[in-house]
Amino acid sequence: LKRNDKLEFMIDCIETQVAIIMLRDMESNIKKININFDSSNFINVAKEYMNTFYSANISIDDICKEIHVSKFHFIRTFNQKTGMSPHQYLLTVRIKKAEEFLKLGHYTVSEVALLCGFVNLPHFSNTFKTMTGYSPSEYSRKCLNQ
Repeated sequence: LKRNDKLEFMIDCIETQVAIIMLRDMESNIKKININFDSSNFINVAKEYMNTFYSANISIDDICKEIHVSKFHFIRTFNQKTGMSPHQYLLTVRIKKAEEFLKLGHYTVSEVALLCGFVNLPHFSNTFKTMTGYSPSEYSRKCLNQ
């Protein structure tokens, strides 16, 4: 990418992050859902939250605040219902999104890492390779050559 393209990309990323922060700080539609402490409901709301805000720096505390459940109860129940930790679920969402971006071939590996909520490129690369069996650049080349 040219310097201007990179600058535009960075501005787009910053705009996206600002919008996400603003949305998270506002009263969301998710809070209007009557959770009634039915674990299926709050697990689904948590998954929706992670699928929506995967590119932001979200934490377990953010999710628990959104669904009004204690951290311990949420983690235990999420593990029981899904067979994975909330952190593992979020990583899975982020890696699936990264695969989609890499298949397009429009972004560098660094850009994909940022778009998918990874602030550390080595962490992104290691996680991607662990979950897919390919490094991000290998995966991108494989997809573009098909």
